[in-house]
Amino acid sequence: MTAFNQPFLFLRNPHGGVEGLAEMKAAGFQGVFCNIKDYAVEEWEQIVRPRAKQNGMFCGVWGRTENNGSFDVTVLDKLVSVADDWQEPLICNSESEIKGSGDTLTKLIAS
Repeated sequence: MTAFNQPFLFLRNPHGGVEGLAEMKAAGFQGVFCNIKDYAVEEWEQIVRPRAKQNGMFCGVWGRTENNGSFDVTVLDKLVSVADDWQEPLICNSESEIKGSGDTLTKLIAS
């Protein structure tokens, strides 16, 4: 079983309603993904990760790889690095920023 075949939530802001992880778990959610692109990793580590662990939930990372409308490889590198440090899954959210790149950026993301 992986994180991706269990119910989970995307958390955008470490200060926005994250205090309800026990209720999220009781409702059947098994984990959360933290938006480390827009908020400091340290904020997630201080606030959300301990609460997720306390509730037996996984706590992965996610972020949109867009910067000024273009793909930003530094965001991808950060996602991979933090996921490795946390030993948790990651979601690389790439939408319009990879359009027109053929398979170049898709291959980069996959590797």
